[in-house]
Amino acid sequence: MHIRSPFTPLTHVLAGKGLDGAFYALKQIRGFINDAKKANLSPTELRQIFADNAAATESLTPIVHEYWPENIRKKEAISEISNLVEY
Repeated sequence: MHIRSPFTPLTHVLAGKGLDGAFYALKQIRGFINDAKKANLSPTELRQIFADNAAATESLTPIVHEYWPENIRKKEAISEISNLVEY
């Protein structure tokens, strides 16, 4: 007997979405799931990894916004990026 999942690719928790709400390629999601299985990670461990990544992103985003050059092609861009790396 096949039990149908209440989740669809568009509503599943692991469905990859970018900041703009667009979905990532399913091939990448399948690869991620396979990697998680190979690493023997439980759903709880994955959720913790996601939470840790979200916290790191939240704390690093203001720093990157402060030091990342507005125009990557200007002469000072490299020194501005090095300030970020040295931070």
